[in-house]
Amino acid sequence: MLSQNEYPSPSVRVVARRYHVSCATFYRYAPDLCQAISARYWDYKKLLQQQTVQRGISEVKRLAPELVAQGITQAC
Repeated sequence: MLSQNEYPSPSVRVVARRYHVSCATFYRYAPDLCQAISARYWDYKKLLQQQTVQRGISEVKRLAPELVAQGITQAC
């Protein structure tokens, strides 16, 4: 039903739509599967958030020396 290698990991809603069932029906008849799908989806979302934060940190590290060189310092 769900490939372990599927990326990005789909949400329960996406999987339910894929099989033409409502989320409520899916949760009712396959609660363990829904829990597994949901856990994988949230792990994926956490990974995206971590990557976004890391990109922001990298950007600040890249720009900070340039700003200091221009005489622009921390305002707070």
